[in-house]
Amino acid sequence: MFNNLYWANEKYLWLLALIPVLLVLVIVFSRYYRNAYNSFGRQEVIKDLMPGAKRAKKVWKLLFLIVALSMLIIALARPQIGAEKSTHKVKASEIVLVVDVSNSMLARSKPDAMSRLDKVKIATNYLINQMKADRVALVIFAGDAAMVMPMSDDYDALRMYLNNLTTTYVSSQGTAIGQALDMAIDAFTDAKDVNKAIVLFSDGENLEGKVDDQVKRAKEEKIRIYTAGVGSQRGNPIFLPNGQTLEYKGQVVISKQDVDFLKSLALETKGMYVNIDKKQAAIEAIYQDIEKHATGKVSSFSRYEDIYEYFVGVALFFLLMVIIMSERKNRLMGKIKLFEK
Repeated sequence: MFNNLYWANEKYLWLLALIPVLLVLVIVFSRYYRNAYNSFGRQEVIKDLMPGAKRAKKVWKLLFLIVALSMLIIALARPQIGAEKSTHKVKASEIVLVVDVSNSMLARSKPDAMSRLDKVKIATNYLINQMKADRVALVIFAGDAAMVMPMSDDYDALRMYLNNLTTTYVSSQGTAIGQALDMAIDAFTDAKDVNKAIVLFSDGENLEGKVDDQVKRAKEEKIRIYTAGVGSQRGNPIFLPNGQTLEYKGQVVISKQDVDFLKSLALETKGMYVNIDKKQAAIEAIYQDIEKHATGKVSSFSRYEDIYEYFVGVALFFLLMVIIMSERKNRLMGKIKLFEK
């Protein structure tokens, strides 16, 4: 029965260390009480004068209290047993999301429309919803790159980071794609038998520096780079957080998606380019291709049932025994006359 025992609140089990201390105290009390009892005189006379002073009863009461306390501590730790266990094979990958947070990601068709960054947030959340057993990391970049979350399977934390992204997360403006890709490649584990993919969310505009070295690294480590382009190829103005458009020398800056660069980056690493303005269909295409190359791994699932109620029941039983063995009649119970008119 207890082969599959599991503790939901295992940290409370350390309280059981108090039990030996209490047992020692019971032994000390028992000896003290026995010596005090014997010091009154002959035991035959004392039994007649003090019929309620039964040493064994006091010791048993203390022992029952200790047993009850032990059972309650165990119940507090919430013991559970495995009621069902299954093992199956699932496909999984390591995925690094690389998100562009430069000012160009604030571009939109009109002031009240969604920005490119808003569209990326929707797309990344949808991508996370497709994941099953994959592990994922998050890198952001503008003029510099930053690791926001290392490789993990904590999808809730990832959603929180993504939903709170702004263009102020990176202090220097620009688009340091090379640094971001290096950081993304470094985020993967050393596992050789797992599929690895980078998903880059960007408009591809004004990417600083060449990425030849990063593409070479990705090829050597068999990492596919998927590029999720966002933004119009005709261009849109950049609306800053204060509502004003970004201007340069008195002219409104128009930001365009560099489709050619994004396509070439994906092609070089056997990845895929999509335009996420198409939303779900584009993200589904990326994840389906990642899943196609995913490696299988064995995963176990277990269902547990609580059994702490049994320990609570035992504790109540011993507490009831203590009450029954009470030397003084309970005043409240004494007022109840069940057999008197």
